[in-house]
Amino acid sequence: METLPTLSGGGSITADIDVPETDPRGLLFALGNRCGGVAVYVIGSRLRVAVTTASGTLHVRADRILTPGRHRAGCVLRPVGENLHVGAMLDGVVVGGGRGEHRLPLTNPHEPTILSVGYDCGLLLGTRYQPPFTWNGTLHRLSIDA
Repeated sequence: METLPTLSGGGSITADIDVPETDPRGLLFALGNRCGGVAVYVIGSRLRVAVTTASGTLHVRADRILTPGRHRAGCVLRPVGENLHVGAMLDGVVVGGGRGEHRLPLTNPHEPTILSVGYDCGLLLGTRYQPPFTWNGTLHRLSIDA
């Protein structure tokens, strides 16, 4: 049986993607359950991260536009004292960040955790898009480092 990491001590999730020439958009990945989780997606050619817990949803937006071609895009999650720092990552560099009163792990370990890749299967981790919000580029691989 395969299990997904809880990211209880922090970690990163990165997708190896090809960004299309025009209007890149869609969900790269979401990891969570009905108690919360993280979604990484693209709207308006910008990488975005939504982290949802009982404390609410923290939204992070990259400070630069995604250019066409091959990239590594994702997020990094780090506990900082009583808060959680969330970074949007592009090609190994944090390009946007935020801090919120969120705790790790993001999901309830007693609930089944779902990993959705390339589209949102209905986890409802953010309100800025509507599922399935399919990624319109190519997603080659997903890496989770806990």
